[in-house]
Amino acid sequence: MRRHAYICSVGYRPDGTLEGPDITSQTMRTLENIKALVEAAGGTLKDVAKVTLCITDRADFAAMNAVFWRYFPEDPPHRATVIVGLATEGLKVEIDAVAYLGR
Repeated sequence: MRRHAYICSVGYRPDGTLEGPDITSQTMRTLENIKALVEAAGGTLKDVAKVTLCITDRADFAAMNAVFWRYFPEDPPHRATVIVGLATEGLKVEIDAVAYLGR
């Protein structure tokens, strides 16, 4: 039976503090959070079918993209990247993901 998981995360550490002030560290922490949640549901990042990346500054795109490709080096999920204002001061990136588990 196939299940799906919808996950949304930002760059907070498990202790509730924000990971670094820069896009690179926040993107890494956000993707680590997503990875942990997908794995807790019995999947892997290979099960992620779609992501939406929200960043606050167009100038951060290349740095965010470099981190993204480290987590999805082959057969990456479909994705959209948008430039937005995030609700919490200091956040540089928010990522939502849809994973299909049990393929």
